[in-house]
Amino acid sequence: MKKIAFLVFLLFCGISLKAQLEVGVKGFLMQSDISLSDLESNNVSAVGIKNKPGFRAGFSARVSILKFYMQPELLFTQFNAEINATSADGLSQNRYYLLHRFDVPILVGVKLSDFRIYAGPVASFNLNSAANMFDETWEKGSWNLMAGVGYALGDFELGVYYEWATEHYADNAMITIGDEVYEVPLTVKNSNFGFSVAYSFGD
Repeated sequence: MKKIAFLVFLLFCGISLKAQLEVGVKGFLMQSDISLSDLESNNVSAVGIKNKPGFRAGFSARVSILKFYMQPELLFTQFNAEINATSADGLSQNRYYLLHRFDVPILVGVKLSDFRIYAGPVASFNLNSAANMFDETWEKGSWNLMAGVGYALGDFELGVYYEWATEHYADNAMITIGDEVYEVPLTVKNSNFGFSVAYSFGD
């Protein structure tokens, strides 16, 4: 038993010596992929959304052991979109959708030559309700999933990713069309995809 414990200790020490810590900054140009579904209303015939580019920026830390690594990040994110609602009488109304949130991805990945493949959960903390139609129902937090690929160029890394919304952002809306205000069930999810540029300060 003592020999086994000693061997485990030596293995742990060997892995620890090979571990590398890197910190850096990261920026994203992203496209919102917001979805609206489960509309149930006799007064509102349709609700559509036009997704627009957004951004996110923040800090990252990477702990590497051999070819594997764990990478937590702290990011500020802005979603942009435009919502259009149409009443049963044919009247329409536009609403701008602007959501700010803090995201904390906890990514696990593997390095293959100059490429990195990663995936992991994202804890999201919404800072506002995005549009006045969601004032009463918007959720302040949710969990998403992210996966992507990066390519190292010295201290820089270029990447592409997709983030799936696993939970909804709102399930109800107060929609104003003309002089009328309608409360309608409406499920809203915030997914996104885009490109990232990261710079590492090294060990």
